Amino acid sequence: MVLADTLTLDAGEWEKGLVLALLCAIAYDTDNASRQRRFARMGFVERGSVNLGISAISGLDAYFLERGDDRIIVFRGSQEAVDWFHNARAGKRRFDGVRVHRGFADSAGIFKGAFLRRRALFTGSPNIWLTGHSLGGAVAQLAAYSLALTGRNIANITTFGAPRVGGPLRWVTPYRSLGLGRVTSRWVNDRDFVPRLPFFVPGIRPDAGWAHTGPQNYIDLGSSTVHFGDTRVLFPPAHAVAALAHHPIVGFGTGETSGYVRNICRLMPAGRRMALQESADASLRESLDGLARLTDGDAPPASSLSAFTPVYRRRPTLAETAIHFR
Repeated sequence: MVLADTLTLDAGEWEKGLVLALLCAIAYDTDNASRQRRFARMGFVERGSVNLGISAISGLDAYFLERGDDRIIVFRGSQEAVDWFHNARAGKRRFDGVRVHRGFADSAGIFKGAFLRRRALFTGSPNIWLTGHSLGGAVAQLAAYSLALTGRNIANITTFGAPRVGGPLRWVTPYRSLGLGRVTSRWVNDRDFVPRLPFFVPGIRPDAGWAHTGPQNYIDLGSSTVHFGDTRVLFPPAHAVAALAHHPIVGFGTGETSGYVRNICRLMPAGRRMALQESADASLRESLDGLARLTDGDAPPASSLSAFTPVYRRRPTLAETAIHFR
């Protein structure tokens, strides 16, 4: 067996969360051959990719994976400082009948064209899974909405540290009316500032603001607990630069102490984690075991990170990050 075998429609939130988070981490590998090998070791075949970057959001890619009757579309986020600025100072435009973040809509439009060119991969009625980290998670939700309008079978949308996409009336309501809210899982580290963007402002005209598509799987680092179906409203943290350490998908670089893969693996009930490890090949088993043994303050074993450690662009400086909170 391989990890891909555990990604089923009736899999638990823990299992789906960890496997999809690992796919998002591998998507940051810009070496094509290396990335494809990593996907293959998990049991997925990469059938194509497309760059979704626009002038304000670069480095945003989508990868088309295949596993039996399932098609998984993985959206890579972007780590460039200009993205954070664009995300915080967002405007909106119409896209497929909804009103959403302009930059995300532009990238989703590019995805639509790429999907049509690869529609042979989606003949019949395959289960379509969409996942993404950071800005990739935002575009994954828009892509799912666009595909659902055409009658495609959307099995699951799982995001990690994704920002808000649009407002409650002309984005969240149409999204949920297609039944997508029931198959959407949003993972949020409690100290990650990106899911708090663009800002939620209480008391303003409803659709002038921003809202998430539904509850979140809230990783409470203080109590080492995951609150599934959490509905709290997220406000900007007091210390934005410190919060950057909690946004990476893996979280093992300098100062990046609390990434999504690490936290999900560390907090997953031991029995469920061991079952996943047993379905992995030897190299992935070592990686999962290394991740699970990490505690706050530990130095991660280098051999345990080789399968999943992505290559990030530089992190925003203090001056660059502060512009979001003026």
